[in-house]
Amino acid sequence: MGTSCHPAARVLVVISICCLCNFISGSEGDPVDSCPEKVGTCTVGHTGSNTPNIVGCLPCSYNYLTASYFDNHNSLLDSEFHDFLAEKIISNDLCKSSVNNIYKIRLSDLNRYLIGEGSHRHLVSTMRFDRKLDASKLQDDYFCETIIIERLPTGVFADPFELQHLVDQRVFLAAGVFGDTNLELPSALSNRSVVEIHMDVGSNIELKSYETVVQLPLHARYPPLDASGYAQVTIGKPDLFLRCRPKDLQKETCSWAVRSLDSKANNVTWQIPCGDEALTHIVSNVTFLSALTCSLLIVLSAVCFSRNEKIKGS
Repeated sequence: MGTSCHPAARVLVVISICCLCNFISGSEGDPVDSCPEKVGTCTVGHTGSNTPNIVGCLPCSYNYLTASYFDNHNSLLDSEFHDFLAEKIISNDLCKSSVNNIYKIRLSDLNRYLIGEGSHRHLVSTMRFDRKLDASKLQDDYFCETIIIERLPTGVFADPFELQHLVDQRVFLAAGVFGDTNLELPSALSNRSVVEIHMDVGSNIELKSYETVVQLPLHARYPPLDASGYAQVTIGKPDLFLRCRPKDLQKETCSWAVRSLDSKANNVTWQIPCGDEALTHIVSNVTFLSALTCSLLIVLSAVCFSRNEKIKGS
């Protein structure tokens, strides 16, 4: 006796096949490169950096993508942050030609690692870009930036004054820290922060393939006590964007064309030295005895000095 599929089952099969086809077609090259004519927020799943594939426009008055996130959010949640970016970058016909042009630059590789020792390190991100053969017009008519957004965990922070010094030295075009910028708080009392860095890609765009290296100075907060003597902090994958605007600025209609870049970078792990909880009582007792001894010596010295003054006076 033959079997027949329920109509709902047929619908599920068709949907599954369509989703599979979309996944396969988007897995090679850029997921949204097949529809570059569509301007606006185009989400077709998550990239290797957990960032939705976003393409759209922003007014030129927006210096940073993430500056206003903490105006309405008290803490950093990755899902809310990505929703915020997708809503912020909106559709606009004024930047349609710019959006089509930014597909001529593609991120082909991203390598990340830490250098340095102890509680002060540099997070190094090496990005390799490829360009299409007809990208010369982009160099002639547009100014383009690469934007790196690092969502830092509570255990580390970036010093905004240090980043501003790097901007003054023209290492970065711009750099900002948003969220918890209190540099003195320990890890247990701090919140997450966001670092946004802008790098110029215009001077290298005539090459078919080129590399951009970003060294972000990071500092560890005082971690909680741990029996192993180390606290492990994991820095997740960054959010990467390319944005371009015409060199011939018109304030009334000036818009950035913004596009997220697909990256397959791994997480970076930082082993931060911390105190051993088993030694807490020993350290507390030694500290107390040392403080008590020093206090007694100060009192004794003051008494002896006072007696000597009296003897000299008599």
